[in-house]
Amino acid sequence: MTSFWFIAGPPFDTPMWAEVVRRLQDHDQDTHCWPMLTEGVGSLQSEIVRLVAAINASKTPVVLIGHGTAVPLVIAAAQQADVSGIVLSNGPLGEQDLLSAGLSRMAQLPKVLAQRLLSPSVALPLLASSVGLRRTVVNPYVMDRDTTVAICEPILSDPARRARVQTYLTSLNKDALQAPSMETPALLCWGDSDALSSRIYNEFLKNCPQNITVDPVQGGRFFHPVERPWELADKVVNWAANQQTTT
Repeated sequence: MTSFWFIAGPPFDTPMWAEVVRRLQDHDQDTHCWPMLTEGVGSLQSEIVRLVAAINASKTPVVLIGHGTAVPLVIAAAQQADVSGIVLSNGPLGEQDLLSAGLSRMAQLPKVLAQRLLSPSVALPLLASSVGLRRTVVNPYVMDRDTTVAICEPILSDPARRARVQTYLTSLNKDALQAPSMETPALLCWGDSDALSSRIYNEFLKNCPQNITVDPVQGGRFFHPVERPWELADKVVNWAANQQTTT
């Protein structure tokens, strides 16, 4: 049986996958939410080492699903570990999207200031506001305050993890951002109405490698895993089943 590993990109945490995971579990799929930045220095490279070690220790084939700033981690890990495939949702793809670029610049501020901006007392009200995450979904009522807190509070409330968030976002420089390689089967499951990622998504599609399946969430925005979790879950399972049939 294939194991589906879900990875949320900081400053968002694993609860963002809750409904996607529940949908897969309802269909008897094996799932795992990878906890980012729980140990180590928190750089992209240190997270790659942790994730690759866990994949290599897995007794079942692994499909990695990454969203947001976790996309570079998923791509890099797939180049160093034996994975069955990867699923890429909205996020940096060879270059930074608007959200990851903004987060990276914020993380490069002096430590005290960056940590203040990442603190729950500052970050959560902003993210839950009408100019925050409500703009990353089609229906703003989907991203209410409780949902925003559930998605962001775990990784931001822990001071040690919050410091690693800053380190991780700082390490997402130009050299760290890669496109998927030809060796790894990949599903590109973008929200095709996401203004944050639309430019890099469209540029990538012009020269998309043949091993990449493009199956966008029609009308989906940045947080379509929260707004349309069943649609994403079904796309992932169907693609993985087709991969097993063709190999």
